[in-house]
Amino acid sequence: MPDERTVDVNGLHARFLRAGEDGPPVVLIHGLGASAEIWSANIGALAANHRVFAPDLPGFGRTAVPRGWISAPQPIPASSGIS
Repeated sequence: MPDERTVDVNGLHARFLRAGEDGPPVVLIHGLGASAEIWSANIGALAANHRVFAPDLPGFGRTAVPRGWISAPQPIPASSGIS
């Protein structure tokens, strides 16, 4: 079971899950609209040989929304012409 921790990052209250004591670090980043819990099925196995960190990105899960943010990042529509 991972530990739930929080840290202040330049005034932003950020939450992350941490597991494992030895080995190289592995950072698990969730996708848009998810949180660190998306990695629940993977953290235990990885923690056997790694130090695992799974943060909630800003505005998701239990990490605060940064000041001045109007909304979460949005994907660029395919119709935008960017290729």
